[in-house]
This record gives sequence, structure tokens and C-alpha cells, in this order.
Amino acid sequence: MQWHSMNLLLALLLALPYVVLFTAYCGWGDDQKHVVPAIQRSTALAPDTPAAQRLGQHLAEYCSSHAHLRTGRQSSPDILVSRAHRLAWCKVPKVASTSVVQSLLKVVGRENLIEELGISRQHTALRRLMPHLSAAEQPPEAGTIFMVVRHPFLRLISAYRDKISTKSVKTQFNKFLRRYNMPIISKYRQQEPHDEFYKDVPTFPEFVQYLLETPVEDYNEHWLPYHIICRPCDVPYNVVLKLESLDEDMQTLVFITGFPELAIRKTHPSVSSFDEGLELRPISDLQSNQSPENFSITSIEKSESQEHRSNDSIESKNDENSALIKNFFSQLTKAQVLALFKKFEIDFEMFQYTIDQFVAAAS
Repeated sequence: MQWHSMNLLLALLLALPYVVLFTAYCGWGDDQKHVVPAIQRSTALAPDTPAAQRLGQHLAEYCSSHAHLRTGRQSSPDILVSRAHRLAWCKVPKVASTSVVQSLLKVVGRENLIEELGISRQHTALRRLMPHLSAAEQPPEAGTIFMVVRHPFLRLISAYRDKISTKSVKTQFNKFLRRYNMPIISKYRQQEPHDEFYKDVPTFPEFVQYLLETPVEDYNEHWLPYHIICRPCDVPYNVVLKLESLDEDMQTLVFITGFPELAIRKTHPSVSSFDEGLELRPISDLQSNQSPENFSITSIEKSESQEHRSNDSIESKNDENSALIKNFFSQLTKAQVLALFKKFEIDFEMFQYTIDQFVAAAS
């Protein structure tokens, strides 16, 4: 009888580690519903490491060899955290932030706010529902910390079009007019443009010259570099998504977190379509007598129904980005493009982007 009892005790001791691992994986208690340790799950189930995780690994390696970028601070007003879901996101303007805000509202159970509130108030509501880390807090343990990036220069074009050159209450034009537009025009305008539209709007070259002569730390959040907003050398991001491959990267994020709500249901045929259909308005060259009528004006429209990206849509995205690059960066000299690159060089290296196409477009 004693021998049987010892065998039973030994069997229970051997099984105990597996019980602990199983309960840790599945979550313990109702308050942990849907919560899955991201690192454990992806390591156990993913046959190949997806690009979004490889970029996160590259980020860690880059920061290891650039210790001077570490500040020792993990708190940031733009890193929003759901403690219950062990989920954190760095909110970067002009990188599909509204789409991610709406996905996260679904995750935290407040999908109703998407219909009840305007876009600006949705952003405010999410900050309340997912407050940022305090100075004394650490990022969620065994959770997912993610951010979304896009090509730094395409983000600049997006910010210029949305905040500087779109005359709409929705884009807070009057606020940017007083703080940026008129001071930039006053300081950098050498010749009046042909188009009356630019009477109170800096041309893209004027905007770029302002960026070149302004310390990066003083930039507005809409064109502030990623490494300053998100502090990736202080915060351990395990997933970094790219807007250029958002469909695939979002699938990775859904798989790792276990939250299907994070999938962005409305995908778009081009990266620039996340800029809410802003008009691609041509700008006349200040150094020539070329009339703006000689430029073609392309309207960029959003696709509201496409659910899966096809080869045609990828080709369309590339064509449209090429048009954006040519339209804006052809107004700059190669020296200006290279100087602008130096302002964002850390972001380019961290997130593995190149400037070849932009240099080629410059004069």
C-alpha cells in the first residue's frame, strides 16, 4: 500500500510542471479571458518568424549597438497600455493611428464609441481607457508591445498634406496656420507662387527648409521622428508593423495576441489612402515661370470595400507612392534630400528604410 502511495505521489510531482504551463498559457480566472503570453505563444506555434517580429528583433539588436539612444525612461504619453489585456501600443500620428484606435476600442469592449464619437474624441477616449505608463511602472510582463511605422519621408508628405496644406476645420488648419504656416512663409518665402492657394500655405520646399533649420526635438508630433515618440531603445517592442505591409503584419499581431479585433477590416489599395483621401495637389516650382496649370491633379480616393490585398492593389500602391514621391521630392535638390535624411537617419536605420527613390526624384 505504501509503495502504491509513493508511486502516486511521484506521478503527481512529475505532472505538476505541465499543469502550471497549461494554466499559464490558457490564462487563469475570468479576468484573464483572451489574454495569451505573446512570446510563449509565438515561439511555440509559429513555424517561421514573421517580418513584424523580425523587425522587433532587429530593433533590439540596433539598440544594443547604439547605447547612447537609451534614456532609461520607459514612460511616454504616447505609449498606451491595457493592463488587463497585457497590451501596449505606441501611438504615432500619420501612421494609420485612427484605424488602430478603432481596433483597440473593440479590444477593450468599447466598440460603441466608434459610432458615438467623432474621430478626435475616439483618440481621447482611448487615452482614457488605455492610460500610459507612469514613471514608476514597467511595460506589461509577458505581453505584447507594438508600434506601426511607415517610410519616414512618406509620413512627412502625409503630414504636410494633412496639417499644412489642407484648409479644413477637421485638420485644425487655423491652428497650424498661426503656429507654422505664416511663420514659415515669413521666413522662407523668396518668391510669390503662381497659385493663389499658397498665399497662406507654405510650399513643400519651404516646409522642408523649416525642418532642416529646426532642431528635431522641437518638431510637431505629426513629423517628430519615431525614435523620439516611442523610445524603442528603452521600451521592449516585440512587434513592429509597417504600413506598407499592414495586412500581413496585422495577421501576425492577431495571431500573437489572440485578439481578432485588432485586424483592420477595411484595407486600402495604397499606403497613402490612409491619409483620408487628401488631394494630391501639385505645387509650382518657385524657381521657374512654369504655370501650375501644366501639372496634372490626381484625386486620391479611399477603397471602402476591399477586404484582401491583391497583386493589382499592390501594384496600384507602388504606382501611387511613386506619383507622390515624384510630385513632392522633384521640387527639392539632392542636397536637401540628403540633409533631410540626416534629420531622420536613426529612424531609417532602425526600421530599415532607404532613400534611393527619393534622391532619384530630386533635381
